Amino acid sequence: MARGRLLRATEQAFQVWLAEGDNAAALNLRPIKDQDYRCAYHFAGIYPGIQLWIRSSGYDVSSEDEDGKCWDWFISDDCAVEQRDDGSFCCRLAADPNEESFPTREAVWRSHLFEHLRKWVEQTLRRSHTLVLAGDKDSSTHAFLEPPEGRPGSGSMCKAIPLRTTDGAEGGGT
Repeated sequence: MARGRLLRATEQAFQVWLAEGDNAAALNLRPIKDQDYRCAYHFAGIYPGIQLWIRSSGYDVSSEDEDGKCWDWFISDDCAVEQRDDGSFCCRLAADPNEESFPTREAVWRSHLFEHLRKWVEQTLRRSHTLVLAGDKDSSTHAFLEPPEGRPGSGSMCKAIPLRTTDGAEGGGT
């Protein structure tokens, strides 16, 4: 499948998944960009520099500073869907691709990508209170999310940004 068509198929499957049950409420996404190779969102009520990028083979969650400079990736999840001779689908990146079987490509994406994303949002992003941008802005950088109780800093901390926007709205754009 051509890259552009695959991205559209991945994005469409993501939109269908979002519309089911309480997935949309759990992620609470707002679209911010639509590019040739991936679509991007930020999480409403969360600092807008934390962004979700949907790609043809997966997704990334990145962090940016207030100037739009990318500091780090929190999660980068990939899925290599393969159709078997019997018509079923699997992910070649699974621990044991022979142990799984899905009826459609979209079912693989749901299991290997979308459900993992929701789990990360619920267990990590929504439970954190601060985005810490660390390192040298003009060189090596990293970011991490602090839980409410915080944790000791590591290395040179450049900036701690409250994760929640004060009004619960989308915050400024990046």
